[in-house]
Amino acid sequence: MILLPELYRDKKICLLGSGQSAEKYNIIYKDYDLTVGINRIYHSNYINNINVIYYNLSKVDAKNIEYMLKKINQKEQFRHIIFCPWLTKRIQFTQQKIQETNFKKGYTFCRKIVRQIRIKNRPLTGIAALNHIILSGAKQIEMFGFDFYQNRYINNM
Repeated sequence: MILLPELYRDKKICLLGSGQSAEKYNIIYKDYDLTVGINRIYHSNYINNINVIYYNLSKVDAKNIEYMLKKINQKEQFRHIIFCPWLTKRIQFTQQKIQETNFKKGYTFCRKIVRQIRIKNRPLTGIAALNHIILSGAKQIEMFGFDFYQNRYINNM
């Protein structure tokens, strides 16, 4: 299943991971048709340029869901959240929070996106988003801020 292919088809995409390396670049957002962010990107200054977020609803993220929904709801340019949870109870919890916060933007739940791509049972939301965007027919994708788990987690594997 390819989710929302019309969102990306024939578009130039800026894909922002949550890694600090994105800050090293002078990204000119107006050069892109869409800017896509991953997980906690809403905490950064990039949120003013984000159109779509892939959000995996980890335990930490689920605790901040109300804050994230309220913050994104205020952004005029924001279009859609693609929730990629891998636990059904987090889907139910999130649906409840969406109603409670009167969230007015588009959203989709798609467990399949992250279920396919993992390291040691941890979802790789950024890689799953990249795969999804490619399968949706994007014309060009430029990526910034991806560390590919080059941190303590990957070193302890």
